[in-house]
Parts: sequence; C-alpha cells; structure tokens
Amino acid sequence: MVDAFSGQFNNFMNELNNILAKGQYDVAPKLNPVKPKQINLTMPTLPASSYASAGVGGGATGNVTLDKLMKAIRQQESNGNYNAYNSMYGASGAYQILKSNIPSWSQEALGRTVSYDEFMHSPQIQDAIAAYKLGQYLKQYGAAGAAVAWYGGPGAVKNMYSKTTQAGGYPSLYDYWTSVLAKM
Repeated sequence: MVDAFSGQFNNFMNELNNILAKGQYDVAPKLNPVKPKQINLTMPTLPASSYASAGVGGGATGNVTLDKLMKAIRQQESNGNYNAYNSMYGASGAYQILKSNIPSWSQEALGRTVSYDEFMHSPQIQDAIAAYKLGQYLKQYGAAGAAVAWYGGPGAVKNMYSKTTQAGGYPSLYDYWTSVLAKM
C-alpha cells in the first residue's frame, strides 16, 4: 500500500510541476484513486519453510507467497511462455534464466546439472529452478529486492531505486520491481 501511495504521490508531483511550469494554475491535476491489493498472508509450502518479505530499502509490500512472486516474474519476463528465448542475452524459458546460470542453478535446486535442452523442454524444471532461486532472494531481500536480484543479480539490490534505463532499452531497476509487484 505504501508503494501504491508513493507512486500516486510521485505522479501528482510530476503533474503539479508540469502545470506550474506552464503557468496553468487554474487546472487541477487528476488523480486516479488506487485500490490497495489484498495480500495473501499464507506462507508457501516449498523447500524453505517460509519467506518473509521484510524489504530492502523500504521496498517491502507485506507478506507475499513465493507462488505469487513466481507468477509475477514469469508474467513480467515472458508472459508465461516456457519456450521464450532472448538471443541478445541468452535468457531462456518462462523466467528468462540466463543460459550460463542453468548448470549451477540446476545443481543447487535439483542436486544435478540439467542440459539446456532438458531445461527448455521441461516447465517443471524451469519452475523448480526459479522457485529455488527466487525463494532464496525472497527470504534474503523481501519481494521488491527479490525482483531486483532476479533482474540484475544480487549486487543490484543496493541500487533498487535507480531509474536509469538499462542497456538495450530495458526498464530501470526501479521500473522493473514496481512492475513485478503490481502484478501480484
């Protein structure tokens, strides 16, 4: 709810500044009321016992389930397409996992290394690897920080409020995690 208010406030201030700059003092900015989303307070029943979303840098959104975070990331990254492939970065599958991460992440998550072909042909393997890594990130960084760690690696979390557009025109860290959280 804090993130929704913050976004609405920022939009209001931007619109107000635009009006003041143009000298249109008799025009009031239009605000769209934001209805808070209901947050599921149940904890996941995946490998780790629980994932609290105590946030990084105020990016928390309350308690979220790993399933909701996975669904939001999957939607953000590929619109749920398990066959998706980004040739520019080698990001693959529904969660756009970097091809170079598949061997080590599959070893961590499954106890064995899977081939790229096996990964691409198995939504279950993609889900299991994403659940493992996102679960780690969610537990460590909270929901917003987990989204940033997924997008730019764990080192990017310290810059999660950066609004600098990424290479190739990809969204900024801030735009990415706010978009992911809006999908929950």
